[in-house]
Amino acid sequence: MTQLEWTPQSFLREFGSETVEMIDCCEQGALVSSLTLAQFWRGYLFAQSRPRVRATHKAQMLKLKDWPPKTDFGLKMPAFHADLMAALPFKQYCHVDGALNLARYLPPDALPPDLGPKLYNAYGRRRLWLAGDYLKGGHTCLHCDVADAFNLLVHEWNPLDDSEDAPPAEGSEVDASLLNDELGSLAGAAGGGWGMFPG
Repeated sequence: MTQLEWTPQSFLREFGSETVEMIDCCEQGALVSSLTLAQFWRGYLFAQSRPRVRATHKAQMLKLKDWPPKTDFGLKMPAFHADLMAALPFKQYCHVDGALNLARYLPPDALPPDLGPKLYNAYGRRRLWLAGDYLKGGHTCLHCDVADAFNLLVHEWNPLDDSEDAPPAEGSEVDASLLNDELGSLAGAAGGGWGMFPG
């Protein structure tokens, strides 16, 4: 995807005023419906700007799931949709009109599953991941969907103002669980991780 800027700043500019429903991963998946996308993206970029729980004043660990929720991605964001579709491999399988996409062959009166695309956006914390506290991180657990899914990581970010969750300093001792034979040290890495389990 090289045509458009897939960054928090671009989504903040274009859609920041929208009020959306989010999930607070630290509050047992509590729904948060009073925030705008601008508040979400500012918290993504700057940890100190993250919305707080009123009762405890703790920063929320927000996840914006299945966005846009009720609108077709292609209708809401036609330029982003075209850019995303151009980047997908296996076009015969991944595109709505691809010859190998079975949804293409459903009868016109059938109700097809929501084939997306959708955006999944979330805050994360390196120390929660290292501690194995997966319930409080902004991630999606192993699950089964109605249709096949293709995941594409388009942006990752470590907030520069989050000193307590910063990557380890250069040359410091690395936890053995973060050493990988193929990739080397993952201690300073950020981004997506997928666990694949053979069936």
